[in-house]
Formats: sequence, structure tokens, C-alpha cells
Amino acid sequence: ETPLLYKLKPEIENLLKTLSSSYLNMAYIKTCDDILKAEFKNTEHFVDLEKIYIGITATESIVNLKKDSNVPRSEITVNPSIPQQFEIQSIAQVFQSFPILNNFVTRQKVDEEWRAHAMLNRSQYGLNTNDNDSAENYWAKVFSLKNSAGQFLFSSLKHVLNLLLVLPFSNTSVERKFSVLRNLKTENRNRLHTDIVVALMATREDLSSKNSNIQSVPFKIHADCDAKVAKYFDNYVKTTEDKTFKGSFRGYPLRGKKVDMPEGYLGLVLHESIKPARDKDERKFYVINNFTNITFWNWDKIPSENDSIIQALQWIYVAEALHSPILEE
Repeated sequence: ETPLLYKLKPEIENLLKTLSSSYLNMAYIKTCDDILKAEFKNTEHFVDLEKIYIGITATESIVNLKKDSNVPRSEITVNPSIPQQFEIQSIAQVFQSFPILNNFVTRQKVDEEWRAHAMLNRSQYGLNTNDNDSAENYWAKVFSLKNSAGQFLFSSLKHVLNLLLVLPFSNTSVERKFSVLRNLKTENRNRLHTDIVVALMATREDLSSKNSNIQSVPFKIHADCDAKVAKYFDNYVKTTEDKTFKGSFRGYPLRGKKVDMPEGYLGLVLHESIKPARDKDERKFYVINNFTNITFWNWDKIPSENDSIIQALQWIYVAEALHSPILEE
């Protein structure tokens, strides 16, 4: 038989045109002399979301879901702009889709809080939404509001909105978890304990998250809440000419320095949910974030080579030198 490799390029071009026609404007595809050089990520050439072609069966399923009145429309109430404008005067319809809510809150109380939210002076409470603020962040601010007696203003509404916020809009994230699981628990690693698999999956997910601004301070704060570091600490930190930092905590002076992780290494933030009662019991830590540098603080003195954390990082270079192969000249 004669080689058919010359047919590969035309077949690939036809395949790309077919796939691209699902979400790109047909007029743009026709103007592309070379489909391999098309701007596949340029949003100007995208069709409207409702016009994306996903196949006959999937399209019919979505159309049927939209017609089904029993399917909850979570976007109606979760989107902050809609309750702010009071376009929907009652969210009693949510109780029809989720009757279990009746076990925790009353419809009348939820509706009262829904109306009270619409009348809030949002600028007074810093609730002005923008494109960068997600629905989760907005409602977290709302649910933290209290009255003069220290009682939460929207305790009943919180139950309803939290339920709607956790509703998945697709099964993509679930399918992705199964793909990760198959990569971790293979035929050669089929005896991994469930706790180990969960820890590995959590570590893998958190390692792909954004780096955090980690700071090591020479004191402890005995509190179980979110520390507003950016507002009450970072805003008062000054950078000196030698690129170190000056700050203070409750009137006591602090001196800081940014320390980078060694090349090829990544710092991890570990969290222990429950500490075992006995020292000999196994301890379980979970990765909650990662970092490539850390700001190290001392009381009124610039961090130097004598500090423990800097010495620990230097030991990595010492260990590499000790274990590196000796090359004969």
C-alpha cells in the first residue's frame, strides 16, 4: 500500500473547522485561509452562549430543563444585582424546590429578611458590587452584618442562599475529581487508604492555587477568626532603603525581610483539623495553601543569617552539596 500521510493535514483542517464551528462564528471560519492559524481564543469571534452547539441530545436536555418548572433557578437569587434591585419580591418559590428548608427556617422570616436586604444602604456597609467581586464574597459580607444588639441581620436568609450557592451548575468538577482519582490510585497503587487518597487529592488541588502572602511573626494571636492583615497591618508597613520592612504590633516595633524559597522548592501551609490525644497516634495534616516567599519578622531587629528560618533554608543548599556527586577533574 502507498503511504497516506499526505492526507493527514487536510483531515486535521476539516476536523478543526468542524470543532470550531461549535462556538466560533461561521462567517469568521469561512474567512480563514489557514484554519491552523485561526484565533481560537479571541472572544470577538465567539457566538452567543445560547448558540453554542453541544449536540442534539444535550441541546434537547437543556431545553427541557429550562421548561421544567420544578428545576430550581438558583441564578435568580444568587446574583447580587437582582435582589438589590428587588426584581423578585419573594423567594418562596425556593421552598417548593427544597422543602427541607422548612425544617430550619420559616418562609415569612426569609421573605422579611429578603425585603430588608433590598432596602439596605449598601454604600454604608461597603456592599457595592463590581465585576471583580464574586457572589460568594458579596453574600459573605451580607451575612456578617449585625444589629446594635450583636445579632445577625440575615440569619434565616443565610440558610437559603448558602443552599443555592453550593448547587453545581454542571458535573464537570465531579468528573474532574474522578480523573484525578484514577491518576492517583492506579493498578500499582491500589492499596492506598482512603485518608491518604483524600490528602493527596487535596494537596494536588491546593498546589495549583495562587500563592499566598505568608508572614512569620514573633507572637501568637489567640483567636479563631479571619485576620484582616491587609487592613490593619499591611497598610502600615513601610519599606526601607535596604528593601527591608518596618512595622509594629500593638505599639511594639517590628523589622521584617522577604525571604525567597530555594529554586525548585515550594513552601506549603499545613493545617491539622484534629490533634490526636496521644503522642504516638498518627497525625494528619492537610495542605491549605502554598507560597514561593515568606516575610519574616523580628522584634526591633532586621532578620539575619542567625535566625532559625533562614538557617533552615540554607541547610537545603548544604544538603545538596553534601549529596551531589563528586566530579573528578
